[in-house]
Amino acid sequence: MKRFTIFPTICLVAGLMSFACQRGGVKAANESEYRPHPAPIEEIYGPDRGMRGELVRVNMPMKTVSLRIENGIVQTFKFDSKTGLTGLSDVKPEVRNLMGKEGSEINVKWENRDGTKVAKDIEVTQVIIVPKKRRASY
Repeated sequence: MKRFTIFPTICLVAGLMSFACQRGGVKAANESEYRPHPAPIEEIYGPDRGMRGELVRVNMPMKTVSLRIENGIVQTFKFDSKTGLTGLSDVKPEVRNLMGKEGSEINVKWENRDGTKVAKDIEVTQVIIVPKKRRASY
């Protein structure tokens, strides 16, 4: 007889708990959803000062350069044919010559074009050459 009273009680409690969890959720101050404000990048790092950091990658098909600034945030900049490159003495001043030099310290002077950060000048301050990885042969 105990079995027939415990099982319906457990089912009733589980049903009430699932009903209580299906409420609309929490909303703050008449907002429909939470949207964080964008970081004030231009106020902190102005286009005239530039951003200094470690080169993460150069994406030639997308024409972007990514660098990690000192607080760990990765910033991505578009580049075009007008983007200058200084600091590499033995090669032509083209952005594609940064490929294979991930980890180098660079300083990017940029401008804001329609909400996109476009690199005007890239200065390499410390060059690090990454050796090519060998693939294992099986």
